[in-house]
Amino acid sequence: MNNYRNLNQHVTNQIQTITSEIEEEIINLRRTIHKNPELGNKEFKTSKLIKNKLTKIGYTDIESINNTGVVAILNGEGSFSNSSKTVMFRADIDALPIKEETNHKFKSTNENMHACGHDAHTALGLGVAEVLYRLKHLVNGKVKFVFQPAEEIGGAKKLIELGVLENPKVDIVLGGHVWPEIEVGDIGIAKNVAMSSGTSFKLTVIGKGGHGAEPFNCIDPIAIGSEIYSAIQKLAYKINNPKEPSIISVCSFHSGNSRNIIPDICEIEGTVRSISSENVDYIMNRIEEIADKYTKAYKAKYKFHRSGICYPVINDKNLVNKMVDSATKFLESKYIDVVDYPAMTSDDFSEYTSKIPGLYVYIGSSSKEDKKLSEKLHSSIFSLDERLLKNAVNIFSGFIIDYLNE
Repeated sequence: MNNYRNLNQHVTNQIQTITSEIEEEIINLRRTIHKNPELGNKEFKTSKLIKNKLTKIGYTDIESINNTGVVAILNGEGSFSNSSKTVMFRADIDALPIKEETNHKFKSTNENMHACGHDAHTALGLGVAEVLYRLKHLVNGKVKFVFQPAEEIGGAKKLIELGVLENPKVDIVLGGHVWPEIEVGDIGIAKNVAMSSGTSFKLTVIGKGGHGAEPFNCIDPIAIGSEIYSAIQKLAYKINNPKEPSIISVCSFHSGNSRNIIPDICEIEGTVRSISSENVDYIMNRIEEIADKYTKAYKAKYKFHRSGICYPVINDKNLVNKMVDSATKFLESKYIDVVDYPAMTSDDFSEYTSKIPGLYVYIGSSSKEDKKLSEKLHSSIFSLDERLLKNAVNIFSGFIIDYLNE
């Protein structure tokens, strides 16, 4: 242990040297992935690129999981301890069904887009895999790299069912997300809840359609849906406790396709988010109560469907402290922001942290110099400052070596 501590600065310098050498390639990998985005469970080209890169680095223990996922294992060759610990690094690889509207030379060539930065996460994972492979003589234990498909549609649960946390058994899981609210070169770490619990709902109001000239012979689902929408908005206002923030967002309202025909149905879709799964469940029940009340009042019917709930992403307190200590080898403490509040977005990384200790880091991705590189996630013009890749590879590589050499 003492020998390792004496080598800390030397190890830090080695990591930084390697990341400088591979930075251009990491950026090019990210751009290639960005140019060819693939939706969840359809990431076949992305999966092939990942396998080819890992093989080129020197990895031999590479497997597919759930068709498009990739798992690679690094067996450390360190000599300072007899650690049998395994760290899992998760990188999500799927894109979104959004048409890109940027002017980048590497913009998407199809109707999808990496509008959530998963292309950067994949490149980050490959960068860390290369750094640690080159420094495997300093790695005591194992590192399992998991390139996960379908994060946007809950792919983590399937990987766990397929045994991704076993063989070897995983002790802790690491991950992160590019974060436009933070400048490149900075990182953010939530003390407890990093991302909220959340789920989606679809409400179908079933009325009775007919001619626009005879509304008295119809049960108008648009009118009923509008009242339900207003009631949901009032509910959102009343349940929003600052100590336990919750959000209800109705993001889709569809009904009818003609100016003179009252339709049969109205479809309302949205999301509910909170820092607790229990509160999400409570709000969902309230929304269904609203639907039941208004449809009965107007002699209509309804169908209510909720998708599987996403747990909150919980950061392990000990890992938060270890990351702060480790990251200061690469960043001044003023660039490491430890926050008390969660992001109200959701991530199925929570499937892992609900089972083992985990750490989820916000990776600064915006730019002071270029405001176009500061657009929000899930936007058709989302962009990021690619300097984040080198910074993040340094930080995660250093943390993994530190953790496995304790």
